[in-house]
Amino acid sequence: MGQQTLAVRTEEGVDATATFQIADVARPLNSVGKMCDLGKRVMFGRKGGVIWDIATGHMTKFKREADGVYELNLWMKEGSSSAGFTWPGK
Repeated sequence: MGQQTLAVRTEEGVDATATFQIADVARPLNSVGKMCDLGKRVMFGRKGGVIWDIATGHMTKFKREADGVYELNLWMKEGSSSAGFTWPGK
């Protein structure tokens, strides 16, 4: 259905971009392979994990939910284009 790149902010307050494939899914999915291609290392553990930016040394944490799904919280930055996304209630 397409793709959208958004300016986002991590829980640690670091600005980044995230590219999402627009599809009929309940949750957006991240590609570990794409992150690795961009110079990141992704490590998973029992309670969560981290995305390590090799160039900057910055680590972004993510958690593992009770159902076993790993969850990375990102916030869309103000002014970031949201064309093509359907929001709840719209």
